[in-house]
Amino acid sequence: MLSGQHKRQAVGKCWLFFLVTGKALDIQQQQHIPELSAPHCDEGWGATRPYYITDVPGHLLPVEQAVTRVCWNASGLVIDTNNSDMDIWQSCQECGCQNFNDGDVAEVFLAPVSSSSRSPSWYYELDVGAISGAFWGGVVHNSLGDDALYSSSFPCSATAPPGGFGSCELNCSALLPAVQVARGQSWWTRSLQIPWAMFLEDYRPSGSAEPWPVWRANFYRYSYPFKLPNSSDFDRNRAELSGWSPTHDASFHVPAHFGLLRLLPRALAQAVV
Repeated sequence: MLSGQHKRQAVGKCWLFFLVTGKALDIQQQQHIPELSAPHCDEGWGATRPYYITDVPGHLLPVEQAVTRVCWNASGLVIDTNNSDMDIWQSCQECGCQNFNDGDVAEVFLAPVSSSSRSPSWYYELDVGAISGAFWGGVVHNSLGDDALYSSSFPCSATAPPGGFGSCELNCSALLPAVQVARGQSWWTRSLQIPWAMFLEDYRPSGSAEPWPVWRANFYRYSYPFKLPNSSDFDRNRAELSGWSPTHDASFHVPAHFGLLRLLPRALAQAVV
């Protein structure tokens, strides 16, 4: 969820985050965002390019790689991530705990936008921990976004301070994505099925109508591939931060650097009943 230096303040059920290094991006930087086209799940998947380290200039490959694939169906969005990982660990066991502070995590930031050139001020953050699949989610309000479109079916009044963001944590007793995790030798996967009911009606498919076509999204992970000095043990205090579209910042929350996700209309032949 968070990386680099930050300050936060609880306000009821909302959190305010003040980014120390977050900043708006110029047009030239925005032109380097990746694009992904996601079909209906009956027609396949759209897959990302490999991840890059997020908190450095340029495009550097991480020690541990990940790839995400996306499709949509009548129920919602399906987002799967496969992670290479030499030391899979996660202390968080329950929904609502801060899995991003406690081990390996795969994260999704996601929102529809009014046009492909806009970056969201409001978006979902959906984080899943390895091993147990412990979930943390929130509706984020970020002052670095330039599109005021609000798509969540849950109300959120979080304030976004200048240069930062606030968030409303999702209720673990309410509607949430369905989560599945699996692991093997040096890998783990996370499957996230995000129900359309988490979005307002304008953004869902209905009958012959297609889902909202233009979204901004990013996919991130925390991994811990570095060894302690003079030891065969891994350093669980030193995370490697990587993602589909690197933010080139110590924070993941830079909406102008989210990738562009297009939900493709279903093929006409398959749409006819």
